[in-house]
Amino acid sequence: MLIRFLGKIYKNEPTSLLIFRRSVIVISIGFLIAILVVLCIEFHDELPSVNTRFTSSDYLPLPNIHFYHDYNFTIDCLLMDNTHLTRPRICSDYIIKTMYNNFSSDRPYYGAFLSNYNATFSTGETIITLNIYITNSTYNVSNQISSMVMTAFDQEYDIYMYPKYSINGGIPPPFEESLIWKNMYFLSQPTSDRNIYYWRFTRTIKYAIISDIWNYIGTPNYIKQPYIESNIQAVPFADTIFNESVLTNSSTQANRVLYAKLQFAADPITSLKEEREQKSKTAFLAVFGVLLRVFTYFYLGLV
Repeated sequence: MLIRFLGKIYKNEPTSLLIFRRSVIVISIGFLIAILVVLCIEFHDELPSVNTRFTSSDYLPLPNIHFYHDYNFTIDCLLMDNTHLTRPRICSDYIIKTMYNNFSSDRPYYGAFLSNYNATFSTGETIITLNIYITNSTYNVSNQISSMVMTAFDQEYDIYMYPKYSINGGIPPPFEESLIWKNMYFLSQPTSDRNIYYWRFTRTIKYAIISDIWNYIGTPNYIKQPYIESNIQAVPFADTIFNESVLTNSSTQANRVLYAKLQFAADPITSLKEEREQKSKTAFLAVFGVLLRVFTYFYLGLV
């Protein structure tokens, strides 16, 4: 188009006017390029707004839960759903056996609850009970040196399980780093009793804009980043209806001290929140509008 602009000769125009016309066109095109660059920079630096809506979902995945402690521990898992109403089934296949991290001086013992279980309409509300036992023979409730740390993530976006989400030498991006603190809790054992921790969570699907060329022309691509939000309540064991002899006989085994119980539920009929990022500036349309006005001015004489 630029060649056609500069090569179009009006024989009935003076040379000075033709030079002036070409100069104006060149300056205008340079000005448009400058506008395009500025708009692209502003579009790149613009913080996206978030459009939120609530929708229904036909499944709800159980979250991944990671545990860290200064004492060696084990976890027993019990699951109750529509197919296990009278007696919970043992879900030990969802438990990662406790291991010791030689490179960590802070809570080196690690265990986890990791499953591929999805609560659906057929399973109904699913209730998970995790019985946490200390197996260290030197442990005594009166001389605890620290609490157990619990951190939870959505099953489909667990940054502890997918190292590819960690960048810059192992430091995760800001959003992923916020997920570490969003659902972190400290579990402890009172001196004269034990605690039952009732934990509840909701699921949010975030669609984050990917910075690519399509983003600049109004057809952005997205990355799916599901996460959970939760709250927890501690209740003394004596004030609950739990009967340990019914749920498990693990406390009768040697070197196993019941430290705490964690119970949570997944209800598939719970509303699902969706968050979609969007940007208000559209550089392509703005530049197109300017180009259209220039074309109209020089060739149609309408403005």
